[in-house]
Amino acid sequence: MVTHPKSLFTALWLFVFSALLASCGGGGSSSNGLTADARSATSKIDPSEPCRTLFAGQTIDVGTVCLETDAHFLYITYETTGGWLLNEVHLFVGESLDDMPQTNNGSPIPGQFPYTAEDLDTDTFQFKIPLDDLTAECGDLIALAAHAVVSKTDGDTTQEETAWADGDRIIERGNWATWSEYLIDCEDDDPPPPVCPGAETAYGVGDKTFEELGFGNWGWQITVLPGDDGSVDLYAGAGQHDLSKGTHVGTVSYTYDGSFLHLTYETFEGFGLLEAHVYAGAEELPTNAPGLFGNTQEPLEPTSMLNFTIPVEADPLYVAAHAVVVGTDCEPEEDPPAEETEQ
Repeated sequence: MVTHPKSLFTALWLFVFSALLASCGGGGSSSNGLTADARSATSKIDPSEPCRTLFAGQTIDVGTVCLETDAHFLYITYETTGGWLLNEVHLFVGESLDDMPQTNNGSPIPGQFPYTAEDLDTDTFQFKIPLDDLTAECGDLIALAAHAVVSKTDGDTTQEETAWADGDRIIERGNWATWSEYLIDCEDDDPPPPVCPGAETAYGVGDKTFEELGFGNWGWQITVLPGDDGSVDLYAGAGQHDLSKGTHVGTVSYTYDGSFLHLTYETFEGFGLLEAHVYAGAEELPTNAPGLFGNTQEPLEPTSMLNFTIPVEADPLYVAAHAVVVGTDCEPEEDPPAEETEQ
């Protein structure tokens, strides 16, 4: 019998192809390139050592990303060193990495992360995230991916790099993005001063949700026209823009004459304002980080009213009114009186 050379080549090719398929069936990788343990990070951030190196270009140490929690908030602080500056920060925090915005092969999409800030040009930036927004409690493990765009200028040359907080690779091949898990630990050897319970994030209810603006957390933007004189409800704890989950804690009233925005927060009895942040501009809300809204008041004690007068010219004017409110129908705990001793 004579075997045609072409038939031998075809048989050999099929054998090699089958062997390759068999080898791809194992090895600990899923079909989308995720590492075998991609959904359970081996890199866990210990609350006793809460800082991770911020690496640019995979190997350049440009600073740190540090985490801290108390009973109400998660604080995530980016800080650069060595002349590097933060241009953009994008942060994913959630119950599972599966909830992270990502491509079909599992690569993260930082521009769609729920917490973002851009046009920074600074060496430090902090996100202050209410634990209620994360539906997380003390003792929970959360997934975290901290991304940044950093730059360093030397004379006429500017070097720009992508940076990630040190951790496990999200996918084995290609994108070198990293992530970690963090244990929310609300205990502290030196507890903070007692505060009335019930601190909550609050927003004035507007005509456009943060989701419609492309942000991952909840909140509203208010559209105001020159000559407007109005008021919106102030809601706390209304996660996913669901007012039935929130608490109506007050109002935000405003007047706008085309040159000045006069805005007043006023809470109902039993609630007080700890912080207020207002964005007012000709462009739609550029960030979901209240600390970057541009107008801030933080009274020393909870107050029932705060007033803002903001010079701005726009038609229409876009406004976001954020606050942190606290229950005031309570008394802070006091240290027990010192025992008297007989002389």
